[in-house]
Amino acid sequence: MNLFFKIFFFLPLVFVNSNVLAQWPALSTPNVQVTSSATTGGNLKDYWACSDGVGGSYSIFTDDRQDPGGNESVYCQRIDRWGNIKFTANGVDIATIATADQDRPKVTSDGFNNAIACWQDSRSGGDDIYAQKIDSNGAVKWTVNGKLICNAAGTQDKVWMVNDGSGGAIIAWEDSRSGTEDIYAQRINSAGVVQWTANGVVICNAVDKQRDIHITEDGVGGAIIVWTDKRGGVTQDIYAQRINSAGVVQWTANGVVICNTANDQNNPKIVTDGSNGGIISWSDKRGGVTEDIYAQRINSAGVVQWVANGVALCTSPDTQQIPVIASDSKGGAVVAWEDKRTGVEDIYAQRINSAGVTQWTANGNIVCSAANRQQNPDISEANNGKILIVWEDRRTGTEDIYLQVIDSAGVMLGAANGIAASTAADKQTNPFVFKSGSTDWITIWQDDRNKTVTGNSDLYAQGLNPTIVPILPIKLVTFEANVNEDHVALKWITESEINNDYFTIEKSKDARNWENVLIVNGAGNSNQVMEYYDIDNQPLNGISYYRLKQTDFNGVFTYSNIVPVKYEKKLNLEMSLFPNPVERGHELKIQFSEIANTEVLIVIRDTKGQEYYSKAVLHNEDGVIVAIPMDKEIPAGLYLVTASSENQMYSKKLIVR
Repeated sequence: MNLFFKIFFFLPLVFVNSNVLAQWPALSTPNVQVTSSATTGGNLKDYWACSDGVGGSYSIFTDDRQDPGGNESVYCQRIDRWGNIKFTANGVDIATIATADQDRPKVTSDGFNNAIACWQDSRSGGDDIYAQKIDSNGAVKWTVNGKLICNAAGTQDKVWMVNDGSGGAIIAWEDSRSGTEDIYAQRINSAGVVQWTANGVVICNAVDKQRDIHITEDGVGGAIIVWTDKRGGVTQDIYAQRINSAGVVQWTANGVVICNTANDQNNPKIVTDGSNGGIISWSDKRGGVTEDIYAQRINSAGVVQWVANGVALCTSPDTQQIPVIASDSKGGAVVAWEDKRTGVEDIYAQRINSAGVTQWTANGNIVCSAANRQQNPDISEANNGKILIVWEDRRTGTEDIYLQVIDSAGVMLGAANGIAASTAADKQTNPFVFKSGSTDWITIWQDDRNKTVTGNSDLYAQGLNPTIVPILPIKLVTFEANVNEDHVALKWITESEINNDYFTIEKSKDARNWENVLIVNGAGNSNQVMEYYDIDNQPLNGISYYRLKQTDFNGVFTYSNIVPVKYEKKLNLEMSLFPNPVERGHELKIQFSEIANTEVLIVIRDTKGQEYYSKAVLHNEDGVIVAIPMDKEIPAGLYLVTASSENQMYSKKLIVR
């Protein structure tokens, strides 16, 4: 069947600014080199980045050029919106004390086209926290080698930071001054003056360990911080706290419970909800040994907004882990994660709205299920309703960087399984992506393309914007697959079509190996809304997947999003018994039909329910007879023989003599 009808609309013209990021090199290679180990002799270690406020970026990173093979120092580089390096080659010095380690840096925009960086620093023997401001010309603005944030007893490390909306920053860290990890925070203003209690304000110092922090702005000069917490002594839970611009915690002392259900909760991440609260995601072992993905919203008053202990975003088999989260710019969030439901790591994503209702396919939309592993995803907040996800990809046998752009409906706008951002020689790993302008993104990563020569890793970058997604030959509004009695109904809607030859419906049992179901002619060229319908009369039993392949007149093709369905085949179980009556000590023969290649459970009971026989048999083909020996000791009388297969059951009376 091939039916469609047309609805006419006038569609607005869209003009693209062709100058945006015009000077960035093409995707895949060569990309922009931020550090050159061939020049410095330094091996890249840690890195982070933020927008420069005018479409470019500040990258903060560490390498060991001052102490090869030993201590790290902190450097910064700026790239403008066209991909041009703006500071001294290989970065300006931020903290370069060769006899001490400076590592795990973070950086945030100050809101005035400058950047503020922070890091952990061992110059005094143990790890302390320092910060520095860098202007758009590469000049450091505070004390040389950084402004002290905290040098309390014990170790201070694993810093996170956000801007305070007034030219300064709020910094949070793990702190062991009490002998075990707690959470502290400090605010520093635009002049480099700390604003709160010396060595920081307590965010949480409950018993046992608090760690794995993440932070977001609260929209009014403060911040919301989340962390994992073992105050219960056995399992690890998720807590959160809000602190205002004056350094006063706003919620219950030592934090509000986000999730304290069974087993461990790990890897919390938070983004603003746009209303002075936050949306938090994490990986969760409440179901047993494997992890799932959950989320929770907390409002500005510290009250959780969704079901207690969070909304499930994905509870598929095997492990879902390492969630990353971004605002959807509409009060909700999009979460991406590593997913092993098929036995190897893939990338999935789910959108959840402000009310806690998931918006896309149950258990998430497939972002990438290419061969081999896809891992270490990162995500950036929405640009004009579009989310960008980057990840590390081994489809070619070694790690590359791939990306995908997703619209608010969960449709993958790039090629199926993503667009290559870097496929240079050797490994490209651990990508980080951020919004650099009103419609642009920049991603950075660790890159080993020069390692065979230098022995060290470098930092590379690539500018991205929505135009990296090719102009599609069709504008697909929706693609649906729904079970309807004994078939799957297929429906898709296009808003426009360019050079569109035909559609192919494909289905798969595992979302990896696909088979053609049917082919439907396209409209060629059209600027009208068109609706297509068709049917798969032979759906696969159980969970299967459908996708739409669109092919141009020149043979180029693209894919839609993947849609799962669950079809349960209704079996027409027929059973014959003979002889009936049957003599004790003889064989009862049972013949089935319409259930080939199916396991059947056969049970014989008397009229009081006493069971005399029970066995599961695999019925390989129709017409084969199953023989059951009737024990001589079985009493004569009336019996009921039942045969069940999946959700179907059939029974017949049997007389034994």
